[in-house]
Amino acid sequence: PALKGGRLVQIMKLAEDGVGIVMLHQGVDISKDFGDRMRDWMGAAFEKGTSQRAHWVTEFKEFPKHPITRGVAPFKTDDGYLYKLRFVPELKGVTPLLRTVSPKAKKAKLDNAAIVSWAFERDGGGRSFAFTGGHLHASFAEEGYRRFLTNGILWTANIEIPAAGAPAALTAAELNRYIE
Repeated sequence: PALKGGRLVQIMKLAEDGVGIVMLHQGVDISKDFGDRMRDWMGAAFEKGTSQRAHWVTEFKEFPKHPITRGVAPFKTDDGYLYKLRFVPELKGVTPLLRTVSPKAKKAKLDNAAIVSWAFERDGGGRSFAFTGGHLHASFAEEGYRRFLTNGILWTANIEIPAAGAPAALTAAELNRYIE
């Protein structure tokens, strides 16, 4: 939807003006024709024939030092991911934040093919944050998951993230209220 009608022109203008861009779930899954443009905006894009999608349970226990990971507690989630993405050359401007591999994959490594979330500082200014998970509403029950996403959005908007991370409190009743 972001590339249809006049939205493409709007996003191009916003990106050129240094406005932050956040893409969650399958936001970087676009047609190959727009791959280079998506890499300019987000640092990576799903590429048919190379990239993959799958669903599994993973636990994120360790995080790189970055404002987005401030105060993020380990979290376990049953989620769907896009991986084996095509990133900008040499990961210029990209900070990998989360990596995961399918537990069914033999000899899988937590290398760059396993990146499922990253921060990107664009050439010419502007920040982008992407997380290819976000498949199931139940994942938002995990406080670490919510804080990670909230921090990512704030960082993208150039808002200082507190040392303990952004507030991410949410009761089970509040969480379930959004799916009724």
